[in-house]
Amino acid sequence: MDARAGDEPQRLGRYLLFDNIGSGGMATVHLGKLEGPSGFSRVVAIKRPHAEYASKSEFVAMFLDEARLAARLRHPNVVPTLEIIVDGRSIGLVMEYVHGETLSRLLRMVTPTTAIALPIASGIAIGMLQGLHAAHEAKDDRGQPLGIIHRDVSPQNVIVGVDGVPRVVDFGVAKASSRLTQTTHDGTLKGKVAYMCPEHILNGPATRRFDVYAAAVVLWEMLASKRLFSTDMDAIVFATTPDATLKPPSVYRPNIPRSVDDVVMRGLARDPAQRYATAREMAIALGQALPPASATEIGEWVEAIAAEAMRIRVARVAAIERGDGDAMSDAHKILSHVTGKVDLTTEAGSSTSRTAPVQPARRRAALPIAAVVIALAVLVVLALLVVIVGPRLRTAPATREVAAVSASSPPAPSAAVTASTLVPIEAASASAAVYASAIVVKTRAPAVPRATAHPVSSAPSASCDPPYTYDAEGHKIYKVECLR
Repeated sequence: MDARAGDEPQRLGRYLLFDNIGSGGMATVHLGKLEGPSGFSRVVAIKRPHAEYASKSEFVAMFLDEARLAARLRHPNVVPTLEIIVDGRSIGLVMEYVHGETLSRLLRMVTPTTAIALPIASGIAIGMLQGLHAAHEAKDDRGQPLGIIHRDVSPQNVIVGVDGVPRVVDFGVAKASSRLTQTTHDGTLKGKVAYMCPEHILNGPATRRFDVYAAAVVLWEMLASKRLFSTDMDAIVFATTPDATLKPPSVYRPNIPRSVDDVVMRGLARDPAQRYATAREMAIALGQALPPASATEIGEWVEAIAAEAMRIRVARVAAIERGDGDAMSDAHKILSHVTGKVDLTTEAGSSTSRTAPVQPARRRAALPIAAVVIALAVLVVLALLVVIVGPRLRTAPATREVAAVSASSPPAPSAAVTASTLVPIEAASASAAVYASAIVVKTRAPAVPRATAHPVSSAPSASCDPPYTYDAEGHKIYKVECLR
């Protein structure tokens, strides 16, 4: 079971396992914590295969092989692998935690009016290319080339930290000449088709130019602020149609220099021989055509565009470091309140986002307190009304008149409040006036049908109690003789 914010942490070897921060098709990445003696602790990222794959020996062998390969890569633009944990039937790949966001999430946060600045796109792409080149050049402990090819370069596998450093991650489907097990069988595509070069889709031999093409697709998408291939089928059609061509990114963003177009389109060349021979060669050409932003500028851009996600991530990491599970849950709910759902655990094409967990017990406890506060406020207002308005209501002529009518004669059917009724209210405060008005209206006798109204009478009445009658419309008419 995946650990989630607010849940009790699981243990994997010497690590505590907390909520997941990324999920792919076959594995999930969790925040983890290493606890040592004398209060030592360290927050890490732990990659665990999904339960349905963890029981398959072939997948476990591939997973362990990834750890072996990744451990050979030591470069600032590659996420370091620290160790592999095997605890019974559970396994995990422990990696350095990078405080940042995947490029795929950052691209989803970009809008047409907040397109990535060209120098920032250049800086991210150059860092990605440098990391890939380090993987391509990696050697074993005897100095022999490992022949690593990532084969799954995409925005999902590039993390841009708030330190401004782009890092390549996830060599799960990497092709290496010295792999312990052959998991990529002939005729089977592994990776994201929309980022595959034509010869990869057509099952040609794997070379480092696979990764150069995929990096060029990522660069094109950063520059144009849209997908190069909307669907996998679009990429397949391009690969299988010899005369199909691609548009340069300047078609969608006119301020892109021609020299930058040239770098991108050479990286996307259909013929692998026409592409850059190495990722470093492409990085150098891009840096000359479009000088990159500094690491500080890239980091500030990440913090600005992903401010809310970074805020919640900081809260989660701080809570893990303190060992405060409640704070982690509260931080998780803050993001839920802002976005409606937690989307920190998903990538495009992977598991769906889940709704942030709530704590019903705390909500139920808060409701009685709010009810008591409201009730006390109402009682205070009513008490003030009784003290301020009550005496005036008891002595007002209109109030006495209403009482007399209700005792001896049918009242007027009009719903309007008379001027005399409002006399005592005018002297009260605004809030008290509202309540006093309601009280006066409630003391009026209910209206009776017009058929029972007294007929108009012009003859003197022997009685002046009451000193008036009603006409056919229900209007009150005072007796002249009673007014003398």
